[in-house]
Amino acid sequence: MLSRKDLTSSMRVIIDKWDNEIDGLDKDIHRFEDETKEEYSKRIGELKDQKSALQKEMDSIEDVSDKGLKEIEEGLEEAKNAFKVTMEKVKNLFENE
Repeated sequence: MLSRKDLTSSMRVIIDKWDNEIDGLDKDIHRFEDETKEEYSKRIGELKDQKSALQKEMDSIEDVSDKGLKEIEEGLEEAKNAFKVTMEKVKNLFENE
């Protein structure tokens, strides 16, 4: 199990990476029209929600028990996988345009 400090650091790196990826996607939204733009925007919203949820978890690290810390660490992998799946959906929109 990671220490609180190491887990917070790992989460910060992931959040910063996701921020950069989302910023890049936001800049490309002009490339799409109508329905595709709506779908693209929806997917970006999902990515932002996932990032916000991870940020909330990170912010709560200092207040959770050791058991809660372990649960956050286990959930981190799930969060990374969910973000990856959503990112793939966004990339597929690019390929289909």
